[in-house]
Amino acid sequence: QICTNCCAGRKGCSYFSEDGTFICKGESNPENPKACPRNCDGRIAYGICPLS
Repeated sequence: QICTNCCAGRKGCSYFSEDGTFICKGESNPENPKACPRNCDGRIAYGICPLS
């Protein structure tokens, strides 16, 4: 289980719950991170990111 939330997640990554339900896409660009809360979204179990 990863600790992140939709705001702080990497842009381009998709985040899913334990049972594979799509939760959201990440919104934070690593080059220019958004000001995001550092809380964990308990629904997010893993993220899938493109290999770019």
